Amino acid sequence: MRRRNLLKGMAGAVAVSATASTAARVVGRQRNVLLLISDDQGLDLGCYGTPIATPRLDRLAGAGTRFSHAFAAVSSCSPSRAVIHTGLYGHQNGMYGLQHDVHHQSLLDGIETLPSMLRRAGYATALVGKKHIGPDKAFPFEAELVPERSGIRDVREMAVAAASFIRSTNDRPFFVTVAYSDPHRAATDYGNDRTWPGVAPVSYDPDKVHIPTHLPDLPEVRRDLAEYYESLSRLDSGVGMLLDLLAESGRAEDTLVVFLSDNGRPFPGAKTNLYAPGLHLPLIVRAPGSGASVNDAMVSWTDIAPTILDWAGVAPPDYALSGTSLIPILGKSGDPARDAVFASHE
Repeated sequence: MRRRNLLKGMAGAVAVSATASTAARVVGRQRNVLLLISDDQGLDLGCYGTPIATPRLDRLAGAGTRFSHAFAAVSSCSPSRAVIHTGLYGHQNGMYGLQHDVHHQSLLDGIETLPSMLRRAGYATALVGKKHIGPDKAFPFEAELVPERSGIRDVREMAVAAASFIRSTNDRPFFVTVAYSDPHRAATDYGNDRTWPGVAPVSYDPDKVHIPTHLPDLPEVRRDLAEYYESLSRLDSGVGMLLDLLAESGRAEDTLVVFLSDNGRPFPGAKTNLYAPGLHLPLIVRAPGSGASVNDAMVSWTDIAPTILDWAGVAPPDYALSGTSLIPILGKSGDPARDAVFASHE
């Protein structure tokens, strides 16, 4: 996609510097990473203009850099998560489709991932929640906590598990990925039919919900959106719990926090499509010392792995990555050189 236009294609590889940026170096004793991934969330947060209650993510955006033109490289769960963890497009890393047994898609041999590179550099690594990427040997997390179960949405359990792992790392830097199930739809179920621990449900009137422009104004659509937005408010509560526990641990001022979605909302014309509703997604990055901004540079999920490696001061693989670090443009309003992104779908 070019700015204001929709183009689809592939991009050549671009090398990423192995040197940590100035922003990373000025932080204290550690450069920790907390990567938060929502599931099937479009550009739907209060801070992005959707009239729903997401105060904690809005607060995170107000303390960091909110990217207004951030895009997935593929609008499907497993391949998008593979891009996030490798810094390579799907046609480069080999995960063209979903990882579960009926498809059994996996990374190519020899592809490095964030958990493997950071663990080798001495980081304590953990995955909390959804995995849906493979093979297992390519994702050597030290711990897999609150393992993925059908429909799990207990955001308090996930926050407590992540915080417990962070406290257990002592003086080691940590890389923790928290991969939520919200707001994924299982058939017509968003997990709103029960009370979740620590979460005050936020319900939405179907007659008053915001309808994205790619969807028709029909009663069924309104009801579905009301459930979807309620799931997003629960996600927001969970992120708030986790950030509070991170602050209580004393590690927040040493931690890069990245929040993004894997692909667009689970509606026609969005998820699994290369239209903007499937690819144009939220991205919030809070780096201690970088300041707050809204940045309109066109950035890609191929940029996430280079950003995390740059922050951590960890060398990239011995092959070129497709993205480039966002660390130099955090706290800024844009980057004229970033005027196109690329996406594909198999």
